[in-house]
Amino acid sequence: YFDSQLPGDVEAFYRVTAVYEDNAESPPARASATRTVAQELIVEAVADTFVLDSEPQANFGSSFTLRADASPVALTYLRFEIGSIGDAEVASVALRLYARSDGAGIKVNSALTSDWTESEINYANAPGTGPLVVEAPPFSADDFMEVDVTALIDVEEQPVTLVIRNSDTVSAGFLSRESGYFAPQLVVRLAP
Repeated sequence: YFDSQLPGDVEAFYRVTAVYEDNAESPPARASATRTVAQELIVEAVADTFVLDSEPQANFGSSFTLRADASPVALTYLRFEIGSIGDAEVASVALRLYARSDGAGIKVNSALTSDWTESEINYANAPGTGPLVVEAPPFSADDFMEVDVTALIDVEEQPVTLVIRNSDTVSAGFLSRESGYFAPQLVVRLAP
């Protein structure tokens, strides 16, 4: 039996009566159920920007919009500080972005280092990326999209920098942390 009205981490007790084919009833018996819900931690980016190969010395750290493009190459850098989760086990980590444009999908890498500042990073000095890539499916403008980045995140290594690239010919745009509510987030789901 699944009780969808039962809140998380609560034990409930029920009286169960069995009814047989001949309509005879058994004496009521006591049954219990416990529903445990996974906990979610929402972590907003502490720094974000994009860099352009066509303007290798330019800095876009205060931009309201982030870009990912194939030509000219535009890469978005996002830094997160997840903090301590104690002994909790991470079930999954998703990158949540608010898209400003339709997109055929994006690719996400981890950066080789998180040693960069929002006000100084540019294409010429931006950190390189690791070999592992996760891909997001197509997404719609003016809506949140999520991509599973569990494979890229080690919660023991802090801070975490993710790099977004676009192999499509159409530029992808996302709102930056300067937008407030629509800031890039990591959704860290802990195992129940």
